Amino acid sequence: MKNKGLTLIELITAMVITAIVSLAITVYFVSEHRFRGAIRDRIELSREARIAMNHMTRVLRFAKSVDTAVADQITAVIEGGPEGDSHHHLDFITNDNTTVVYTRNADNTLTYTQGENAPVEIARNITNFPQPIWKDPELGIQLTASDGDNVLSIQTKIRALPE
Repeated sequence: MKNKGLTLIELITAMVITAIVSLAITVYFVSEHRFRGAIRDRIELSREARIAMNHMTRVLRFAKSVDTAVADQITAVIEGGPEGDSHHHLDFITNDNTTVVYTRNADNTLTYTQGENAPVEIARNITNFPQPIWKDPELGIQLTASDGDNVLSIQTKIRALPE
């Protein structure tokens, strides 16, 4: 007599193998999803910190004076020049001196204030903003950004442009 069906042992073996393969595929996709999320968070944190540093570099390189006496804050005075003059380097600078302030707030946001205008948020997750070092004509700045397990520290030196 020929038996054309599957035995119980063959059926259970096939189910176990299918379960193992399915579990392996599921574990792979879950770990891939977590990995991509972690990379995305790291890139976002890096982007935020670099935007802040680029903004500070672009503005503070034209500073005529810098005050770093207050913790978590940089105050600088930028001297304007007449329209069309080569010293008219930033579009918001008037002929008068303009005060700009960078402040790390209690909620870990970095804000920028220009003159009498309201503060503008330029970065989040800035967890450390050590007191910058001003040694004319250089300003040393370090930012630390943190979001959960991701921690990123960047630093730069800004050299004032010659007059």
